[in-house]
Amino acid sequence: MNSTRLSIGIVCAALFLTGCGREIIIVKAHPKTGSGWTNSGSGQWNTNYNSGLAHYNKKEYIEALHQYELALKHAGDDDEARAWIYFSMGRCWEGLKDLAKAEQNYITAQYLDPNLTEASDGLARIGKLRAQKE
Repeated sequence: MNSTRLSIGIVCAALFLTGCGREIIIVKAHPKTGSGWTNSGSGQWNTNYNSGLAHYNKKEYIEALHQYELALKHAGDDDEARAWIYFSMGRCWEGLKDLAKAEQNYITAQYLDPNLTEASDGLARIGKLRAQKE
């Protein structure tokens, strides 16, 4: 799994650095969703998370946020699941062009799971977007 993430990251970085002019957005489900996820004690967070992901992929950011907020209520004290939810909420806020809210969600995700590289990538994107506006 980590080698796949690394490969995707390298390809995305290469495309960005070559100035392809288009951002590649890779949005995936939480790697532990499904029957193998037992820490939270509730499959409802998984249902809401996947529903939010479907709305996000259709650029229905407000509905995606609503589903992610519901997922957060059902995730309990599972920091890894909550980190993925906050990361996903950050992507929605980024899609809505609210960089401050996106940044806050990425920071929260990174705090909950320091190994979630997607949150670090989100913060880097926010920094680049802000730099472009200056």
